[in-house]
Amino acid sequence: MASVAEVNSAVADVNSAMSKLHTEFGALKDTIGIAFTLADSYHAIIAASSLDNALELALLSKMRRLNSDMKVRIFEGYGPLSTFAGKIDIAYALEIIPHEFFESLRKINKVRVKFAHPKTFLTFEEPEISVIIDSLPNLDLTIANRRERYVKKIGELKAYLERITKNRPDDQAIESPS
Repeated sequence: MASVAEVNSAVADVNSAMSKLHTEFGALKDTIGIAFTLADSYHAIIAASSLDNALELALLSKMRRLNSDMKVRIFEGYGPLSTFAGKIDIAYALEIIPHEFFESLRKINKVRVKFAHPKTFLTFEEPEISVIIDSLPNLDLTIANRRERYVKKIGELKAYLERITKNRPDDQAIESPS
């Protein structure tokens, strides 16, 4: 039969192991949370970036042929269309996109900016993000997952912009932005 000291020692060992397990589980939970956050950040930023590229192509399709130096001056560095926001505003001003798409693009850019410059880890379920996504015009609310809603909306907008680009005459074909 075990002595009281041996039982107390065994209980202390179990408590120590449980405490260590609790700490390791907490760290694992934090790591999994960060992984999900990074996946949301990736989707928010990369999907918006592909939309930015499609918008640039749509704008180029409405412009005269530009040499590479002029494209750089307009679309890179401090050029007037170097930002996604600038491209959105000009595309709307030139009636390349309708008002509904203008509003959607502005909201998508707002989500992109929040994920690109977070004060804390963000997910699509955060109130400050979900309220923007849920306010996108003609959003498919049958999709429960906000990330999937966001990505689907981007796909719809990108398809529209690609149709604009494809409507340019063949003799004025444009190259994809780098």
